[in-house]
Amino acid sequence: AVIMVTSAAENRKMECSNGNVVSSSSCSLSAQNDVTSTSSLSALARAQALDAPTPHSSVGGEYEDHEWWVSHEDLFSKARQEWGRLHPELYDAQDHVETFEERFVRNEFRNQFRNVWVESSVEHETSVRDLFQETNAPGVYGFQMFTDEFHRLFMEELDYQISSGIPLRRPNGMNRYGAILSELGLDSIVTVMIDRYFRPVGQLLYPEFMGTKDAEEHFSFVVRYKMEEDVELAEHTDASVVTINLCLGKPGFEGGSLYFKGLRWMNNELNENGAALPTDTAAFAQRNEIVMEPGMGIIHLGRHEHAALPLTGGERTNMIVWLSGEHGVVRIAKYSKEEMQEAAAMRWYPRID
Repeated sequence: AVIMVTSAAENRKMECSNGNVVSSSSCSLSAQNDVTSTSSLSALARAQALDAPTPHSSVGGEYEDHEWWVSHEDLFSKARQEWGRLHPELYDAQDHVETFEERFVRNEFRNQFRNVWVESSVEHETSVRDLFQETNAPGVYGFQMFTDEFHRLFMEELDYQISSGIPLRRPNGMNRYGAILSELGLDSIVTVMIDRYFRPVGQLLYPEFMGTKDAEEHFSFVVRYKMEEDVELAEHTDASVVTINLCLGKPGFEGGSLYFKGLRWMNNELNENGAALPTDTAAFAQRNEIVMEPGMGIIHLGRHEHAALPLTGGERTNMIVWLSGEHGVVRIAKYSKEEMQEAAAMRWYPRID
């Protein structure tokens, strides 16, 4: 791509120098475009040539090499603008919500959600809730909301962006491989998912813990499990009120199931290390395993302790969305009955015509 664009620029320069243009203004405009192209190409080339720091820590690695990544943010942004997008339709979902839903959301989800957005009756809410089936891990709900085309295009886009050679920052403090979606420009599609689906569903499934202000912000990323990279993830809770986990692919991976234990921070008792004791000790003695497959999604409370078992073959990529309050606040206290009723009344507003 660099050779082709550079050749075109050189050709325009030759045309100007040989007088093969209609006016001098054409030469000036061409020269300006050449400067812009050279600058953009330079950003991509410089980004590709960087020796990015290797992620090491599997615990508390959020700020690993933080200064290096911050110092190169502008360069990476310019480099990605030059590299471009394979599937532009994934980037403008907020401007084309109906097109996004018709193409990428399965019919039964789109229809049931539209019914409840138009009229939030108990019957319609029940129909929506039935789309999310509780797994063998209590309090964790499975669903298959998005079309095969969505998963295919999203994975193709990720592969395309990875192939650019532009360094990718680790997605979180535990996973070393993946990407932060906002840094790829893919936050628009996540915002639509949250506003139209996951925020009201989180309130519907977890009314004691998720109110009207508990999805003001989100952090979304993809994680990659692959042999010779990350193959498992230790027990942990998430920095979220509610977490959405979508298995994108790739088909054919082996192992890599998730397991869930109990809920943290359910009482005021602390152990000798200052950590909250589980309310139900028996729940933490059990491992409720969930087998992830491409196209499958789960939703759970961020405080629900979980882990990823070792991947034994192939590659598994998941999109993770953490929902939280303003400034990343994660509320722990339960809501009162009155607060839950108030939140329920506002769950499906503003209405969709």
